Amino acid sequence: MFWNSLGGPMPRIHPQPRRASPRQPGPACVPQSACVFESPGFAWNHGDVQQQITEAWLGLVGPGVLHQGRNDSVFSDQTDVRPTVMALVGLTDDYSHDGRVLVEKLSPSALPSALAASGQQYASLAALYKQINAPLGPVGRNTLAYANNAILADDTTYGNYLTTIGTFTANRNAVAGQMIAALEAAAFGSTPLQPSTALPLIATGRNVLVQGMTLH
Repeated sequence: MFWNSLGGPMPRIHPQPRRASPRQPGPACVPQSACVFESPGFAWNHGDVQQQITEAWLGLVGPGVLHQGRNDSVFSDQTDVRPTVMALVGLTDDYSHDGRVLVEKLSPSALPSALAASGQQYASLAALYKQINAPLGPVGRNTLAYANNAILADDTTYGNYLTTIGTFTANRNAVAGQMIAALEAAAFGSTPLQPSTALPLIATGRNVLVQGMTLH
């Protein structure tokens, strides 16, 4: 069993609804049944970012799964579950995943041959991909704070935020798209991830990570 921080696909960083004013918040109606009150002053609401809400567990057991017990060393979210199970049972289809195979949790002998041949290069690229693309990754959390600060500021600040985050998001999406294409090819396309592909993507991804973490 290991723990899995739940997030979701993020085609944009933090899209904002259209309002009469760019900074005008809209109402959020949450029925009473959607909340579970755990203690005075705290309500469990889906969509918040507290650890009690965003962290859940995923248990894997069976042939090909490493016996690690509870292991929190690898960040993952629910987008990684499907490709991991598909690779483990040897199935393929035409679905394009947003997540990666959790190779760190599986025996190399149970992986598709191209994925097994990709070795640590796959794990390194996949980990960096999650850092820049997962909503609960460091870039996702930092840009959420960036967005909130801009909303609380004046219209000029918020306009600058929209321009900056738009440029960053386009660049991030381009790099993340190349990363997931290489990861998918290794996992399901019988194309091992070669150093000539992985290393430039890792270098570029690290630059995106630095850029995302300096937004404020």
